[in-house]
Amino acid sequence: MYEPVRISRIEEGEALFIVAEGKYSLAEVQTTISEALKASKCIRDCCLHMDIRRSEAVFSSDELRSFAKFVASLQVPITKRAAWVVSADLRFGLARMLSAFAEDEGLELGVFRDTVASRKWLGAKEAS
Repeated sequence: MYEPVRISRIEEGEALFIVAEGKYSLAEVQTTISEALKASKCIRDCCLHMDIRRSEAVFSSDELRSFAKFVASLQVPITKRAAWVVSADLRFGLARMLSAFAEDEGLELGVFRDTVASRKWLGAKEAS
């Protein structure tokens, strides 16, 4: 069975790694993040890392603004830092728009083309 949004996270619980592929809604991503954080071992300073390099989803600016508010308002032990990894120019532009909305919400969101740079920026270890 194909699941467009899948989760992996490092054992130490220092970061939550979400991989979103294909076509999906931001509501699916929000549900995935919420459920993953409930099951996570994050005690404090948990970083969010989104990999959307295989995403086919396109969102409006209103959807991205709403999603930025969701991520910034999470009532869990997440730092106010997140990283998005993208490949296509369209996704890069959308992620930069999300980053601007997130900044308005007090969340620092970096946009990267590769996971090495994004993990270094977050200070996260390799995902298992």
